[in-house]
Amino acid sequence: MSLSEPASWLKEHVELASAVLGVSTSLFAVAYNRTLRKQRKQASEEVEKCLALLRSLDEAKEPVLKAQNLDTYKSELLDNLNGALAELEFARGQAAEKKARRLEPREGWAKWLILYPPLNVDGLLAQSCFLGLVAVFLVLGVRWIYRFSVPGDFVGAALAVFVIGGYLSSAAARIHRVSALEVKLKSAVPDGLSFFERNLLLFSQRGGDAFYDRLFFYGAGVFLLIVTVLLAIVAPELKPNDLLKVAGPAVAGMIILRVTRASALASRKLEVMKIALDDQVSLSAEKN
Repeated sequence: MSLSEPASWLKEHVELASAVLGVSTSLFAVAYNRTLRKQRKQASEEVEKCLALLRSLDEAKEPVLKAQNLDTYKSELLDNLNGALAELEFARGQAAEKKARRLEPREGWAKWLILYPPLNVDGLLAQSCFLGLVAVFLVLGVRWIYRFSVPGDFVGAALAVFVIGGYLSSAAARIHRVSALEVKLKSAVPDGLSFFERNLLLFSQRGGDAFYDRLFFYGAGVFLLIVTVLLAIVAPELKPNDLLKVAGPAVAGMIILRVTRASALASRKLEVMKIALDDQVSLSAEKN
């Protein structure tokens, strides 16, 4: 195998690597959730079984066992019932603790590397974009290792990871924070925007990422518009393979459009909640 073959292989499989990295933490969370659900189901079934046996003994018209054996059997059933109830309570406590941990804001490496299960599709897409960016960076890093004379790609990728990756980390954290609030409130946080303001980001936004939200949102929108116009013009002449080549970047553009929109709306909702909280504090101060 030549020195360039590992980098070539990684480059050919970067999309697969990005997809695997993008959903790995989510798949782990799903598997863990299923384990907890299985534990609760088994404990619940054991409780129902013990209760059914105790009920059948009480409702029996004739003694099923001798008095001494009946008391022993009932005592064993009650012990089993208490054990099953304890297991059920423990499983429910684990599920509640896990849910509470999922809603907590992340700090440090977990926040900046998005090493936590997202709460919704927007969070998953932001995480996938970040991990896909890291995968591309690793591919270019391997290429740079084998080609020391061409450092430009690696340096450019490092800057892209630093700027775009930092933005995606912040966007994912905002999306996670708002999603956690909505889970706790059991309703969507109002943003006070009309349909066009919400979907075209036609509203003022504070914060350092407001520029990047709109830069990537409108950039992806213009890209998709150009692709759509070109496809409408040359689509009859394109072969199926050519359409597939265009579909990849178009899907990436739609994902970027959705992630940046979700990030901007999350910032908007946080601002609305902060204003509402400040108003409540002011009213309380005036009353006092």
